[in-house]
Amino acid sequence: MTNYSKRQQAQFRKFMAWVKKEGGIEGPTHLATLFKPQQLKRMEWLKQNAIGFTLEVGCNFGAVLAYMGGHVGIDIAEMNIDLARLLSPDLKFEVGDAKALPFADKTFQTVAIPETLEHLDFPAGVRLAIQEACRVCWGRVLITMPDGTSDTAEATSFKHLFLLDEPTLAELLRMFPPGGKTTVERTEYFVLIRHDLEEIT
Repeated sequence: MTNYSKRQQAQFRKFMAWVKKEGGIEGPTHLATLFKPQQLKRMEWLKQNAIGFTLEVGCNFGAVLAYMGGHVGIDIAEMNIDLARLLSPDLKFEVGDAKALPFADKTFQTVAIPETLEHLDFPAGVRLAIQEACRVCWGRVLITMPDGTSDTAEATSFKHLFLLDEPTLAELLRMFPPGGKTTVERTEYFVLIRHDLEEIT
């Protein structure tokens, strides 16, 4: 068994222990988390790379969407959406699943999926979420994920179903449709992925 496999299995065990103990329902992100320097750097990257009419998938309570200057947020947890609507009544929020987005094809110029894919099963759930993001987008898909090559608290949170290690990142990048341009950047804590669809390359 490779070191990659051992780390993935250990992460999965932590995740399943949390599901067994607390049911796997994630509430709103703590504000203290969002104000960490590494989080602000990630959110600034999203803000700088978002263009036009923007959707955030996995928007939690809407703080990142508001910071980005986005327009529509979707989250699977109804309590998060209720809070988002209360905090940002000028933005649009919907309850929905990243794997089956309730929007027409090519609705958004940017679709952001920040800190969300690591909560889905890999590869099937992640592939569906990326396919859906590309379906409803006509411009650019932005993804941020904790860098799973290290053991930072951001990467190894018990709420994450898998780690974004090198083999997993390589497989994830192959999930984008052909014809676009994908760039990958890294910070100390995060992997930042930008996929420009064919229409704007």
